[in-house]
Amino acid sequence: MLVEAGPADAEPIESGPTAACVKDGNTYVFPLAQHPELAKVGSATVLYDPRYSDPVCFGSAFYIVQTSPGKYTAFSALCTHACCEALVQGTTLFCSCHGSRFNLLTGQVTAGPARKSLPSLPVSTDGTNVCVQLK
Repeated sequence: MLVEAGPADAEPIESGPTAACVKDGNTYVFPLAQHPELAKVGSATVLYDPRYSDPVCFGSAFYIVQTSPGKYTAFSALCTHACCEALVQGTTLFCSCHGSRFNLLTGQVTAGPARKSLPSLPVSTDGTNVCVQLK
């Protein structure tokens, strides 16, 4: 079963440790034990997968973020203004091309020129892996 990502203005989809990982040919499986960079709340890692195509920019970069203990979200890493990659700066994603800012935990735009939030991706977890549906 394929799960489609919501519209660009949709709220990020979070998962908790009681959810089951949905695994199919369009799933990016992220083993938490192999990635200590995602161990703290508010931490993020950027990933690239050619199976993912951002609905605004058509790029393959996305973030996984731990939003609260055992809960994760994922959204595009590409600014919705001009498709430059947004970089982590504390609790913000900052687009170095034109200065747009996004909330690291939600992907919501906090400063323009971008007007749309970062597109979210469906996420599930089994407590061991974070599974991101790419299509």
